[in-house]
Amino acid sequence: NNTSTNELPLLYIWDDDVNCQNRNSCSWSWHISVSDLDGNVTEVGVDHDLDGLIDNQFISSDWSVHVQEFEGPVNLSTDNAVQKKQSHEWCYFAFNLIVIDDDGGKNIQPYTRIVGECD
Repeated sequence: NNTSTNELPLLYIWDDDVNCQNRNSCSWSWHISVSDLDGNVTEVGVDHDLDGLIDNQFISSDWSVHVQEFEGPVNLSTDNAVQKKQSHEWCYFAFNLIVIDDDGGKNIQPYTRIVGECD
């Protein structure tokens, strides 16, 4: 049997930071590592509209560097946030962090972050 399988690329989130100014303009920074055990990483980024496609691509000259810092998305307003009513209106942002390898394998990591009360 000559069936080959593609191992999906790996994504590690070491740290993230969100900066919101009055919750009307939120920007993110990330410290991440990616690797592909059976090939090469070709694309990494954030899907902020949850359609499974990268909207903010991270650029690196060498994906084998252990921990790298990236910016994005930037200037998202709470209009893009999910609002949940409890005793307050809380704003959450939901993203997919995506890494794609040279064989077409895609790893999608869901990510949700509360940014505080909605304005």
